[in-house]
Amino acid sequence: MVCAACEVSNSKADAARGLAKYPPWLPPRPCCHCSRPVFRDREHESTTYFVCGVVCRQAIHNANYRYGHPRLRVERQCGSCGNAFKPKRKDAKFCSVACKQRTYRRMRAVKNLVSF
Repeated sequence: MVCAACEVSNSKADAARGLAKYPPWLPPRPCCHCSRPVFRDREHESTTYFVCGVVCRQAIHNANYRYGHPRLRVERQCGSCGNAFKPKRKDAKFCSVACKQRTYRRMRAVKNLVSF
């Protein structure tokens, strides 16, 4: 950033040397992912969303893919209480942490009885 007087004198000096002045910066726009202000010197019309970098672009791409390809959730029975539940992971066996812990304690108690 320069003051107005320096900008005028620099632009006159650049014009005298035959150099074109750089185009003015556009007003900042927020990144579609992280909302950080991004400054550009020209408008990019080919992009559907405005991002600040590669990481934000990948995050938006991944979110759009997950939106268009939802996971199939098949109901299963809990290995501890027998209630039906929809797992958040494909390898889930229990409906909650409490059921998982209950099964672990039962198995540990059986192993302690057998080892004596």
